[in-house]
Amino acid sequence: SKDDVSVMKRHGINAEYGGKGYGSSGEPYRAYALALLIAGAFVCVAELNAIAPIITNFFLISYTLINYSCFEASLSNSPGWRPSYKYYNTWTSLCGTILCATVMFITSWWTALITVVLIYVLYRYIQYSKPPVNWGSSKQALKYN
Repeated sequence: SKDDVSVMKRHGINAEYGGKGYGSSGEPYRAYALALLIAGAFVCVAELNAIAPIITNFFLISYTLINYSCFEASLSNSPGWRPSYKYYNTWTSLCGTILCATVMFITSWWTALITVVLIYVLYRYIQYSKPPVNWGSSKQALKYN
């Protein structure tokens, strides 16, 4: 959405690939065009069975990373991490991480490999570009625990 791209632009993330706003309202037209091209490419495939494993794996890797983040935050005993769900357990998060990663490879091993490689490339790009914002990391939290 426009707000997400605008926030990324303010933080200096990915500004060169579409974060530049145009007009008085700062509409990110280049980002809109990029999203249109990606969506158009998937529509042109016109084969839902070919697209489904890719979409499934991107959802699963999102859940994998969220579960791992919860596990890491629990291990760090960070004061900002206070899950209120009464059935939450640190090991449930780790189990969720392992299960999501396993289902990724059971569903379609080749799209799982592509997804993992793309996420790794994205991670390395963010690490290389060193955005000027420091959100902190679980490694920092573990160091001070």
